[in-house]
Parts: sequence; structure tokens; C-alpha cells
Amino acid sequence: MLAMKMRLQPPRLGVLLIIECKKSLKHEWVFHTQEKESEFLPLLGTLIDFVKKIKSTPFADKLTNLTASDIMASKLSGLHVFDKAIKIGIFNIIPSSTGKDDFYEATKQIISALESMSEGVKSFIVFPTIVFDGEIFEFYQENNETKILPINHLQFMSFEEARAGMFPCLIDVVRKTYFSEFLRMIERDFYIFAELVKIKGV
Repeated sequence: MLAMKMRLQPPRLGVLLIIECKKSLKHEWVFHTQEKESEFLPLLGTLIDFVKKIKSTPFADKLTNLTASDIMASKLSGLHVFDKAIKIGIFNIIPSSTGKDDFYEATKQIISALESMSEGVKSFIVFPTIVFDGEIFEFYQENNETKILPINHLQFMSFEEARAGMFPCLIDVVRKTYFSEFLRMIERDFYIFAELVKIKGV
């Protein structure tokens, strides 16, 4: 499934969600989570891909100088991919659960869609997203104690692209009941990107 928001005035810029939906009433998804650290930031394929796209557009020269500026850093820090309240998650394989197959099938479909659409979405910042109609839990260590709690949204880093010489892909994993809030985050991201374009007067 695809969802998009487009800036109609030239230069055209939009955000595109590639969405894979999964449902399970019997098997929950469990992730080992941790907060974002600085070492994650260079790995965020979404933003690196965005910069690459900017460089290939007519307003590349105007925006290239902005990438190293305080303005760019300040604006980009407002994107949801940098939000430290949204944790990085590693999917936990539970031998007795068949739900693991659903998750990996979803990531496989997302990666396949990204590969097939790479040439046709140069005007878009792409956010790969898995929406799960079911229970999502996180577990982590805190003060030598294992915490297991429900979670609505996390980000899974897929390294499938890394094997092909590309940057890792950050996939948003969102519980269905939280999807409307997630869309509000994406809308804020869109306006941040649009504002960056506007700042340079392109």
C-alpha cells in the first residue's frame, strides 16, 4: 500500500509511505529495544537517501551548502527519525511463535518495493512502514532488571541493503491503533523538508 503527500509548487517535493500491513490475534511481536545513540545517525538510510535525491535535483547547488549548516542540522533534528523517544528495535525470534514469519515477510516486501521503485520516486522522501494489527512489546534491561512493556511505535533497522552496497534502511513499525498519530509525525516531517527548500528560496 502507498500513501503520499506532495508539494505541488516547483520544485516538487513529497513524502511517500510504503506500507505493509500485518495482523495477528494470537501472536504478538516482541522487540529488544534501545534508545538512539549518536552512532545510529550515520546509518539512517532515509535521510542519506534524501540528501542524494536533493543532489540530483535542479536545486542541488543551493541546498548542498545548507547540509552542513546549523539551519539544516536544527531543522533535521525535528524529524521523527531523530526522535530519541522512538526506540530502535531488534525483532526477537520466539521459537514457539509463528508471528516471526509475518514480520520477516513484511520486511522482505518492503525491501522489494523499495528496490523496484528506486528510480520512480526521486521527488519523494520515502518512509518504509509496517503497520501491525496486534500486540507489540519491547524488552530491555534497566538497573539489572528486564522490562517487558507494550509499545506503539519503534524503528527496525534492516541491513538487507547493506549487502548490496547501499545504506541500511530504517523501517517504522507501528501498531494499528497508533497509526493516526504516526501520520501526524510524517506530516510534520513533510513540512520540515518543505521549509528547508523554502529557506534557500528555490
